[in-house]
Amino acid sequence: MYVDTCKSGKCVRHLPRESYREGGKVRRRTIANLSQCSGQEIKAVKWALKHKRQLDGWIEPLREGRKLELLVDQTALDEASKLDGCHVTTTNLDAGRAGQEAEES
Repeated sequence: MYVDTCKSGKCVRHLPRESYREGGKVRRRTIANLSQCSGQEIKAVKWALKHKRQLDGWIEPLREGRKLELLVDQTALDEASKLDGCHVTTTNLDAGRAGQEAEES
Protein backbone atom coordinates (compact mmCIF):
# COMPACT_ATOMS: atom_id res chain seq x y z
CA MET A 1 0.00 0.00 0.00
CA TYR A 2 1.19 3.50 -0.80
CA VAL A 3 -0.17 7.04 -1.08
CA ASP A 4 -0.39 8.29 -4.65
CA THR A 5 -0.04 12.09 -4.65
CA CYS A 6 -0.84 13.91 -7.88
CA LYS A 7 -1.13 17.61 -8.61
CA SER A 8 -3.52 18.80 -11.28
CA GLY A 9 -3.52 22.58 -11.61
CA LYS A 10 -4.24 24.00 -8.14
CA CYS A 11 -5.71 20.74 -6.83
CA VAL A 12 -3.66 18.04 -5.12
CA ARG A 13 -5.07 14.58 -4.50
CA HIS A 14 -3.78 12.01 -2.02
CA LEU A 15 -5.06 8.49 -2.68
CA PRO A 16 -3.95 5.45 -0.63
CA ARG A 17 -3.65 2.60 -3.12
CA GLU A 18 -2.64 -1.03 -3.19
CA SER A 19 -1.15 -2.91 -6.12
CA TYR A 20 -2.19 -6.40 -7.17
CA ARG A 21 -1.87 -8.69 -10.19
CA GLU A 22 -4.76 -9.70 -12.36
CA GLY A 23 -4.25 -11.82 -15.45
CA GLY A 24 -0.51 -11.17 -15.43
CA LYS A 25 -0.98 -7.39 -15.34
CA VAL A 26 -0.31 -5.07 -12.43
CA ARG A 27 -3.45 -3.24 -11.32
CA ARG A 28 -4.02 -0.74 -8.55
CA ARG A 29 -6.99 -0.28 -6.28
CA THR A 30 -7.81 3.04 -4.61
CA ILE A 31 -8.55 2.52 -0.91
CA ALA A 32 -9.64 6.03 0.10
CA ASN A 33 -9.33 9.71 -0.73
CA LEU A 34 -7.22 11.66 1.77
CA SER A 35 -7.47 14.95 -0.11
CA GLN A 36 -9.64 16.53 2.59
CA CYS A 37 -7.19 15.56 5.36
CA SER A 38 -4.69 17.99 6.82
CA GLY A 39 -1.08 17.92 5.65
CA GLN A 40 -0.07 16.53 9.04
CA GLU A 41 -2.55 13.64 8.75
CA ILE A 42 -1.35 12.80 5.24
CA LYS A 43 2.28 12.81 6.42
CA ALA A 44 1.33 10.51 9.31
CA VAL A 45 -0.33 8.01 6.96
CA LYS A 46 2.66 8.08 4.56
CA TRP A 47 5.07 7.60 7.48
CA ALA A 48 3.03 4.71 8.89
CA LEU A 49 2.94 2.96 5.51
CA LYS A 50 6.67 3.50 4.97
CA HIS A 51 7.52 2.05 8.40
CA LYS A 52 4.84 -0.65 8.54
CA ARG A 53 7.34 -3.44 9.27
CA GLN A 54 8.61 -1.54 12.31
CA LEU A 55 5.05 -0.81 13.40
CA ASP A 56 3.90 -4.40 13.01
CA GLY A 57 2.33 -5.67 16.19
CA TRP A 58 1.31 -2.35 17.72
CA ILE A 59 -0.40 -0.44 14.93
CA GLU A 60 -3.05 -1.78 12.59
CA PRO A 61 -4.43 0.00 9.53
CA LEU A 62 -8.19 -0.49 9.47
CA ARG A 63 -10.03 -0.10 6.21
CA GLU A 64 -13.79 0.16 6.29
CA GLY A 65 -15.16 0.93 2.84
CA ARG A 66 -13.34 4.08 1.77
CA LYS A 67 -12.42 5.08 5.32
CA LEU A 68 -8.89 4.47 6.61
CA GLU A 69 -7.96 4.52 10.30
CA LEU A 70 -4.85 3.60 12.25
CA LEU A 71 -5.55 1.66 15.45
CA VAL A 72 -2.82 1.70 18.10
CA ASP A 73 -2.36 -1.10 20.65
CA GLN A 74 -0.96 0.98 23.52
CA THR A 75 0.27 -2.05 25.50
CA ALA A 76 2.28 -3.34 22.52
CA LEU A 77 3.59 0.18 21.83
CA ASP A 78 4.77 0.54 25.43
CA GLU A 79 6.53 -2.85 25.19
CA ALA A 80 8.23 -1.90 21.90
CA SER A 81 9.28 1.47 23.37
CA LYS A 82 11.40 -0.31 25.99
CA LEU A 83 13.94 -0.99 23.22
CA ASP A 84 14.18 2.64 22.05
CA GLY A 85 17.84 3.59 21.73
CA CYS A 86 19.08 -0.04 21.70
CA HIS A 87 21.42 -1.09 18.91
CA VAL A 88 22.71 -4.50 17.84
CA THR A 89 26.14 -4.94 16.34
CA THR A 90 27.19 -8.14 14.63
CA THR A 91 30.73 -9.17 13.83
CA ASN A 92 32.59 -12.16 12.44
CA LEU A 93 35.24 -11.78 15.17
CA ASP A 94 35.25 -14.72 17.59
CA ALA A 95 34.43 -14.00 21.25
CA GLY A 96 37.93 -14.85 22.56
CA ARG A 97 39.71 -12.46 20.22
CA ALA A 98 37.14 -9.70 20.77
CA GLY A 99 37.83 -9.85 24.52
CA GLN A 100 41.61 -9.62 23.95
CA GLU A 101 41.30 -6.54 21.72
CA ALA A 102 39.03 -4.84 24.22
CA GLU A 103 41.59 -5.38 26.99
CA GLU A 104 44.45 -4.03 24.84
CA SER A 105 42.60 -0.78 24.03
